[in-house]
Amino acid sequence: MKILITAALASLMALPAFAQDACPMSYDVFEIGVPHTDMDACPDSMQVENAFCRLSLVAEVATIFAFSEETDCIIASQAYFDDQYALTIN
Repeated sequence: MKILITAALASLMALPAFAQDACPMSYDVFEIGVPHTDMDACPDSMQVENAFCRLSLVAEVATIFAFSEETDCIIASQAYFDDQYALTIN
């Protein structure tokens, strides 16, 4: 089930463009439905401004979700497969 939720969110963000006033998913909905951890900062590779990011790790896929600080709406996502990241636990 968790894999399906993450896959659905990732495919949602793959759609071309959303209307300016549309919020495809709010952080409130994401927080309840997707297991994740907070990130100190969004990765530079995502090129998002005024955003906060969350990391969801399901099986071998790490997905980073970016949310607008202003609207709390999801604005971007990026999936990384097991050969594209290294996990360090402190």
